[in-house]
Amino acid sequence: QATRRAVAPENAAEFADARTLPVPVPLTRGDVTRSIPDQRFESGAQKGNFGESAQSVMEQARKDQNTALQGNADFLAKGFGAADDIAEGEGMRAVQARLRQDADQLKSLGKRAYDAAKDSGVMVDGKGISGFAQTAGRSIRANFTPATRGPALKYLEDLDKFSRAGSNVKAKINALEAWRQDISAEIRETTNDRVKAALIATREQFDSFLDGAVDAGLVTGDAGSLGMFKEARTIWNRLRTKYEGKDAGLINDIIKKTPDGEFILEPEGALRKVFTANGVGFKNGAVRAVNQIKDLVGEDSPEWMGLKQEAVMRLLRSNTKGNNRGGDAELIFSGDKF
Repeated sequence: QATRRAVAPENAAEFADARTLPVPVPLTRGDVTRSIPDQRFESGAQKGNFGESAQSVMEQARKDQNTALQGNADFLAKGFGAADDIAEGEGMRAVQARLRQDADQLKSLGKRAYDAAKDSGVMVDGKGISGFAQTAGRSIRANFTPATRGPALKYLEDLDKFSRAGSNVKAKINALEAWRQDISAEIRETTNDRVKAALIATREQFDSFLDGAVDAGLVTGDAGSLGMFKEARTIWNRLRTKYEGKDAGLINDIIKKTPDGEFILEPEGALRKVFTANGVGFKNGAVRAVNQIKDLVGEDSPEWMGLKQEAVMRLLRSNTKGNNRGGDAELIFSGDKF
């Protein structure tokens, strides 16, 4: 009787909402009011603290709720995601394809802008390049052992030669781009993870140096040339921070492809990167990744809606696995997971 007493008018909406689902969900007083005393009483009753009769009533109430919630699984999934049915993995597959496509388009734009800047004769101050090389070298020496920093330091020594060539030396952008392509090729070919990390750190510091070179007065050329160079660096910076590279976080892992053009992570693997294996408990960095996906594809996009639906379906599927069962071995819908 205590679990079925009338509730205050302000709580009546909770009850009404539950009854409007395709399979109406019966609620106890504690479910509606969310009052700790009410919920404590109901929990105690279900544990048998108030006798077998009260325990039987509460157990049956929870079984009825569970049956109703399982019956609403498809409705809940569609309510949180896309309007159409979605196959397992389809939501993440669409997200991967969209993000990869957007990244490739951005890369193409950046390449065209950079090529235009190179052809315009933009030059970078040699002493500035040398200063960067010396600063980056100190950073690499401080963070990597002699056994792993050698290749990175060799590339920096090649840049440092500009200071030895004379104070008025300037480097063409295409020469610097060739240097960057060389270090990128070695990153792809290197199998030692720490050597690779040192090379990547060197390339990232170089990119940061070029990003600020115009504002630092190290780049020369006419106004149009400088504008093209700055546009190219802006595009590459967006690609590096939003899609590819360390700053892109899990997004980078999700959209990586093999040399044959296949995603390294299948949709299920990509989902595991974002969600834990059981349900939608978030892993480290996953909240940021989900927010990144929403920002990149758009909150109203079919890709985002599909991913939301996939997340809910993953949660609901998790209730059919493992030991999530009641006393009669029936499947239990996990409110905590939800």
